[in-house]
Amino acid sequence: MHVLCTYCSRSKSHVAGEIPAASRYLGEHIVSVAAAALDLGIPYFILSGEYGLVAPETPVRDYDHLLLAEEVGPMVPRVAEQIGHLGIARVAYVTKPLADHPQLGPYCDLMLTACNRASVPCLVIETTFPAPGATGVRGHRRAPAGRSPSVGDEPFGAGPPIPGTNEKGLAWTGGEAPWREIMHMAEAARREMLTNRRKGESLFGDLLKHYPHDGMVYFKRGEAYEGLRDYPAAAADYEQAYTFFPMAEYKQRALAALERVARERQGDDQ
Repeated sequence: MHVLCTYCSRSKSHVAGEIPAASRYLGEHIVSVAAAALDLGIPYFILSGEYGLVAPETPVRDYDHLLLAEEVGPMVPRVAEQIGHLGIARVAYVTKPLADHPQLGPYCDLMLTACNRASVPCLVIETTFPAPGATGVRGHRRAPAGRSPSVGDEPFGAGPPIPGTNEKGLAWTGGEAPWREIMHMAEAARREMLTNRRKGESLFGDLLKHYPHDGMVYFKRGEAYEGLRDYPAAAADYEQAYTFFPMAEYKQRALAALERVARERQGDDQ
């Protein structure tokens, strides 16, 4: 499995309990990577200093933890094991320029070192957010501090390439596609809804007037309802998302969300 990955974000929803990672983390860079993953037709993961690799649907509690350099070593076995368990074969790790954001270095080192241990190639792509689809996307490989280049630093083209990538990084060019604009608007509405339900519902209502058959709009509203613990409304939206999603992978994600909401409703009823 070929995947995209990026780091978690300090900006989070403060809804109590555990909610899906896609609803917990509010960083614009995660939205951009999610959009690129959809464009490429591959999954994406978020690298957390607390949890390791998390999928968008993974339940995550509210926390505040910036990964430090001295914490990288102890986290490596956990992330390497997750890579193997998930069946990941190649990783494109997307980050802000490390020279300008040194606090993100430990996350990059953790990803590279864990991939090295799991014998999985990893390409580091430094770019700016929130619009990696515009210009300036570039990628490079580097060894973790104090280590020699190894399998995690081999040219990404040494094996079958990730669709839509080349040796310089992801082919995010040509401007915003309509679906990407819709996804960004739906994500903005989701984040608004988590803090102001009425306004967020109004934004989603406007989106659905223009895009009544877009599965991602329903899915994002379902995430918002789930984050607000309105499980019946979340289930209804996830069902609509399943109906309108054209790709099997995203239909499966909608089904997983439905199953998760059913468990959460059952837990609330006990």
